[in-house]
Amino acid sequence: MKKLFLLAAGAFLLQSSVSAQTGSDAQEAIYQPKSHFEIGIGGIARVDFKRAGVSGNIKWVLPTHDEEGSGFVITGKATHLPADNGAGFFSAFGMDKTANNISTLYLMVGYRQYLLDHHKPNTNLFFEFNLGLAQVGIRKPTANTGVAINPLFGLQFSKHFAATIGVQALIVKRYAHVAEIGLSYRF
Repeated sequence: MKKLFLLAAGAFLLQSSVSAQTGSDAQEAIYQPKSHFEIGIGGIARVDFKRAGVSGNIKWVLPTHDEEGSGFVITGKATHLPADNGAGFFSAFGMDKTANNISTLYLMVGYRQYLLDHHKPNTNLFFEFNLGLAQVGIRKPTANTGVAINPLFGLQFSKHFAATIGVQALIVKRYAHVAEIGLSYRF
C-alpha cells in the first residue's frame, strides 16, 4: 500500500510539472511567426461630401512574432465614386465618355502599429499608414497614375473583425481626398 501511495504521488508530481509548462510561457516559447490575410469593404465619400461610393481591399499582414504584433502590410484596394451627372453607379473606370465617375485601383505598402500594451486577446486599437501607387480610370486621356497615401485608425474587436476609419489622398494631375469607414475580416 505504501508503494502504491508513493507511485501515485510521484505520478502526480510529474504530471504537475508537465502541465505547468503548458501555460502562457510554453505557448510563447513555441509560437511561430505567422501572417494573415484580411478582406475589407467600406463606404467612401469625397471630403466635400458631395459624392459617396464603395471601397474594397485585400491586405496581407506579414509575419510577426505574436498574434497581434505590429508589422508590415501590403494592400490592394479598389474604390468607386459614381458619376454625379446621372450616368449611373456602374459606369466604372471611365468607359462611358459622359460619366465623371472616379474609379481607382491602389497597390500600397504600409505599417500597422497596435496602440495598447495591455490589450485583451484579439482586441486592440491600431494605426496604419500606407503609401503606394494608384491608377485612376483606364481610358485615355483621363487615366492617370499617381501617389496614394492612406492613413487609418482601426479597432480590432474580435479575432476576425476590425472596424476602420481613414482618409485616402491621391496625388495625380489633380489631387483628391476621400474619407472611408470600413469593416474587415481577418483569416
